[in-house]
Amino acid sequence: MVSYEILLDSKGGARADRVRAILPFSRHVKVGRTEFDHPATWVSSLGEDRITVMFGRVRGGEERRAKIFFEISQGVPEGALLRTRATVRYEGDQDEKLRSNYTVLTVGCQDVDSQPGAAVEPAAAPAGTALTFRARNDFMSERIFTWINLSGGGVRESKLNGVAGEDGSAELRLGAKKLAPGQYSLVIFGESSKSRAFVPFTVQ
Repeated sequence: MVSYEILLDSKGGARADRVRAILPFSRHVKVGRTEFDHPATWVSSLGEDRITVMFGRVRGGEERRAKIFFEISQGVPEGALLRTRATVRYEGDQDEKLRSNYTVLTVGCQDVDSQPGAAVEPAAAPAGTALTFRARNDFMSERIFTWINLSGGGVRESKLNGVAGEDGSAELRLGAKKLAPGQYSLVIFGESSKSRAFVPFTVQ
């Protein structure tokens, strides 16, 4: 079991209303229990892949904490990365949205590269060659979308999509027969993690 703590620290003088934190989580974990330091804090929503904690009204200078305990399922692959990032929304003079830092838990291993990334093979090839892109460190089983950045600054739809595996990796094959010779980059976007990997390649 692991715990994730949300700390809200209102440093300004203005109050914020309907403060809530939305925390996505892997389907390989489940919420075991929660601990709150204020009676007005409660779980307003709990789904299969996210939990919403409602803090209510937070006054200027006030601090609130919420701790969520997750149980990790048995059978999670060795080296799997469980990555999450909380989003906080609140109402005040205007509605606001803030994001926390990314938190990454590595299952069963230490000292691994946890940053999302990707590589292509071959990196340069004649038109018509099938290019293989391998993405790593995305969320487990999350949907992946792509688009192509053109050398002139434009964007082209690729229609190349996929789903990350149990270890957060995915393999995508792009046919370059419709691309003119030049330099491009494929953007690989994880739907849940909001991660982006930019992979340059050349059509000769």
